[in-house]
Amino acid sequence: MNIDRSEAAPVIGGKRPGVMLYNLHALRAVAAILVIFVHTTDVLAPVGLRDTKFYFGIAGVDLFFVISGFVMTFTQDRKPIAPREFAIHRIIRVVPLYWTMTLAVFAAAMVVPSLFASETVTVAKLLQSLFFWPYMNDVGRIQPLLFVGWTLNYEFFFYLIFTLSIALCAGRQRVAPLLCVALLAAIVALGAAVPDLPVAAQFFSNSVILEFALGIVAGRLFARDALPRGAWAWALMAIGFVVLLGAEQAGLRAPRVLVQGIAATVVVVAALGIERDGHALRGAFVQLLGAASYALYLSHPFVMKAFGIVSRKLPAGPLTWMLALLAMIASVAVAIAIHKLYEVPVTKWLRRRAG
Repeated sequence: MNIDRSEAAPVIGGKRPGVMLYNLHALRAVAAILVIFVHTTDVLAPVGLRDTKFYFGIAGVDLFFVISGFVMTFTQDRKPIAPREFAIHRIIRVVPLYWTMTLAVFAAAMVVPSLFASETVTVAKLLQSLFFWPYMNDVGRIQPLLFVGWTLNYEFFFYLIFTLSIALCAGRQRVAPLLCVALLAAIVALGAAVPDLPVAAQFFSNSVILEFALGIVAGRLFARDALPRGAWAWALMAIGFVVLLGAEQAGLRAPRVLVQGIAATVVVVAALGIERDGHALRGAFVQLLGAASYALYLSHPFVMKAFGIVSRKLPAGPLTWMLALLAMIASVAVAIAIHKLYEVPVTKWLRRRAG
């Protein structure tokens, strides 16, 4: 979910820009916008809309997971790196912004505790959140202080397994993604076989982690140029999006990986095939939004919360819907500002420090 522009254009032959996968970047923008849709209900609550109305947007998470699996495989195929380098790169890319946002939530809870009436904020929860350790919160959900960070727990766990795979495949680095698939499958199988696991073990063995494995499969298809092309690619893209966005509304009870996960993989593979045919979304704003998608994902809850407070103080009606639209626009604007003024400079500075 959180791959920066430089990773979508890895070094080939020691030179940049290398390969830029424009459609993949555009899909990251789509994924982030989908997740925002889910949380506009915080603004639209006065007109009676519940979370379930826009819950189809949670499919953005499935897209993020598949894209993450793909990009890790893509970069490892193009330029194999040592496990230590991989781990440092991931930490630099993910941790600074997430820690900043999590600490902002903690500070807000200390200053205005009424904003967190349903949750007791403690230092222990802060530490678990910062170090990607899942726990059950006061309302019975496995969520960190920054509630959207539950996906980061999965992301970081995937990075850990991928790093381990690289270490175990010393000298055969391109085999690492395949070993990662096997390890993820084994973890899910173990979780299904062993009853009454602790909360963290239940969380990390959820079958949703196989969406990263599906992304790895997509990476292998890309490497072998086994992508759908022409009309097939466009048809698969349409079908994939219909299933991805419609499964939740249709009430399908199958595990996400078997429905939304496969659908997200079809969308990703089709988008790559379409780009191979010469059709790429190269628009500057779309690419910028793709680059800022991590900032958008982490920062939009703050914006939605602020607009939600305003919404509850105004008469419900057309103005509420206008506020929801403004909240989405503001979320994008804030994310782009954070990306350009904080995320990019901090990431570059840390990479220089790390050599």
